[in-house]
Amino acid sequence: MNVVRIILSLIIFFSLLPLSNLSASNDKTTISLKKLFNVTKIDFNKKISGHTATLLSDGKLLIIGGKDETGLLSSIYIYDASTNQFKDASAKLITSRYDHTATILSDNKVLIAGGSDSAGPISSLEIYDPVSDAISVLSNSLSIPRTGHTAALLSDGRVLITGGTDSSGISLDSAELYDPVTDTFIKIAGKI
Repeated sequence: MNVVRIILSLIIFFSLLPLSNLSASNDKTTISLKKLFNVTKIDFNKKISGHTATLLSDGKLLIIGGKDETGLLSSIYIYDASTNQFKDASAKLITSRYDHTATILSDNKVLIAGGSDSAGPISSLEIYDPVSDAISVLSNSLSIPRTGHTAALLSDGRVLITGGTDSSGISLDSAELYDPVTDTFIKIAGKI
């Protein structure tokens, strides 16, 4: 039923578009999304993958880590929508990584967890402070190296980290909680 509603909503939406937003191409009518949504191309000058994009409370966006054609990246970029510009942060990741998570914490610092380096999945954690533009390694680490996992900030300020794959490429059915107040990890019993 929900799928039908979505399709009907899209049909109604597109039928109400002004004809100026339509263009002909090879006898097919297509929507110019650039005109429709006022899309602006931003020149990042980088071809990267496996990075994270984390929205800060001030509206700026952090692009952290990843990899490009030259290898793994330790870079942190800051995108400012008000100026439509990217800039390099002075701080760099201590461990270059990709397929990690970057979760904004209650104090607006960013927890960077796991991912992969050139040898495979890693368990290390770093904290980036966007106010001081500084990065530090946490004394604790994930209970097992994981990459391609997810992380979510819970309402009590802890971070739930779930799934991913281990160094054998096996999907993980485990989860753990990070408490930034005590800087501790709790492995959650059972499977997800």
